[in-house]
Amino acid sequence: MKLFSYVTLGLLASTDAAQKRSKKSKKVKMCHSIKKGENIAPLIDPDSKKKTCKCLVGWKKSKSTDPLDGVKKHSCNRANYSLLKRASMVRVVEGANVKDGESAWAEEQATSRNCVYVRDAHWIKCDNYGMDNKKIKKLILPYTIESADFSNNHLTELVRTQWEGLMNLKKISFRNNFLKKIPISILKAAYGLEGIDISYNQLTELNSSGVFKKNVNVKSFKANNNMLKDIKKKVISSWKHLEYVDVSNNRMTKLSGGMLVHAVDLWYVNFSNNKINKLATKAFSNNNLLRELHLNNNAISNINKNVFSKLPNLEILDLSYNKIGEGRESTKNDPDIHRDGFRNLKSVKKLLLNNNQIQRISPLQFKGLKNLELLNIDHNNIEVIPEDAFKNSPNLKFVFARYNQINTIAGNSFDTNPALKIAYLSHNELSEVQDDLFADKPDLKRVDLGDNQLTSVGNIFQGSQANMYNTYLYQNALASVDQDILSSASELAQLDVSSNKLADGSLAFVPEVIEAADNMQWVNLKRNSFKNGNLDALHTNMEKLKDAVNMAMADAAAESNQL
Repeated sequence: MKLFSYVTLGLLASTDAAQKRSKKSKKVKMCHSIKKGENIAPLIDPDSKKKTCKCLVGWKKSKSTDPLDGVKKHSCNRANYSLLKRASMVRVVEGANVKDGESAWAEEQATSRNCVYVRDAHWIKCDNYGMDNKKIKKLILPYTIESADFSNNHLTELVRTQWEGLMNLKKISFRNNFLKKIPISILKAAYGLEGIDISYNQLTELNSSGVFKKNVNVKSFKANNNMLKDIKKKVISSWKHLEYVDVSNNRMTKLSGGMLVHAVDLWYVNFSNNKINKLATKAFSNNNLLRELHLNNNAISNINKNVFSKLPNLEILDLSYNKIGEGRESTKNDPDIHRDGFRNLKSVKKLLLNNNQIQRISPLQFKGLKNLELLNIDHNNIEVIPEDAFKNSPNLKFVFARYNQINTIAGNSFDTNPALKIAYLSHNELSEVQDDLFADKPDLKRVDLGDNQLTSVGNIFQGSQANMYNTYLYQNALASVDQDILSSASELAQLDVSSNKLADGSLAFVPEVIEAADNMQWVNLKRNSFKNGNLDALHTNMEKLKDAVNMAMADAAAESNQL
């Protein structure tokens, strides 16, 4: 009898345990799912006390009548507003004005730093709250939330079940946390999600296409300042409405041709400060609305003919701080950048090629840049500026070509650039500048020819003096400067002719400058070949300088007559 009792009790205990496991498994079963932004929750058994399933986080059950049998049942179609009870965490602002929410959040920063929730705007901001993994689990967002900001906190992980039911979400930010991974399908209900910001975290990869698979309407994606070595192309390629993408300051080594292939509305791309060493020929083949492309601070060594060929609306192209030209022996027929590499960029206004290793540019290099306004080729190894380099860029205003090895620049190089304002050609090897180089440029303001090998300078600003503000001719070997070089430059403020070989009798241009300029700030005559030691200085008193120059010139003339 005892044995039978023990066996019976054992069987009963086993049955009870199985029932408990069964009940437990039923508790975690979801009552509904969301497909393409629509709640398709089925009606639940009428006995609400038996919690056979549960709603997604952010949802609650409510009674409704089954149209088929007329029986009242439950379904998951009500928002969970439990966060309204979290007075120690959330400050609730009534109304639909987001500006009021921003104002309340600013006040919270000076006091308790609570989250701010604008009820009717469906907007919550927990920026700089001090949120950690434990606290965030207590904050259940209702499925009605549209914008959520959890920037500048201490989150190290995200639990998928807390975010998967946010059907109305349009914008979310986890910027500046300590996230190392983004769970698959974390925001799977947010079919209408438009903005994702996961920048400034510790992410090393986004290599699963399922991470944002359901978020097909994303327009803005920010993943900059992480440690991403790779982004699987399908993570981004499914976003047909993508407009803005920033993956700068990561560790990516390649930019595949299929990543942005469907983003036909894309206007901004930033892959700067990575380790990208090659651009796929079709990397931007379908992005003809692109206006800004930032690829600076990478390891790109070659620009082929077609990589930018289908970007007619591009306005800013930044290729600075790369390795273009590295290890290549460029020839007349094979320059460091293919001569047609920029041919179709008719809308580009700003082209940055500085800090590369470019040795030679083709005479037709910038032929297609009809709207070019700014060109920076500083810090390269360029020896010659081709005669027709800027011929087809009538709107060119700013040219920076410092720190190269330029020894030749044709006198007509800027003939077709009447809008020129700034030309910096310092730190090169120019030994001659023809008089017509900067002629007839009414908007010209700043010219820097310092640190070259010039021995004389003629009237190079004829017809261009009206708006001149700075002129730098320092550190050359100048023994003579044309007397009229700045004789009508009424706006001139600074003139630097230091570190040259000017003598007391070769300063006729200085009084002319002082007479013309209304608000001259300084003239630098340091380190020249003057006998009169008073001239060797940075002069700020123009009348005193004019008297000193006139006296020095008179003394030099008298000495010459005696000889």
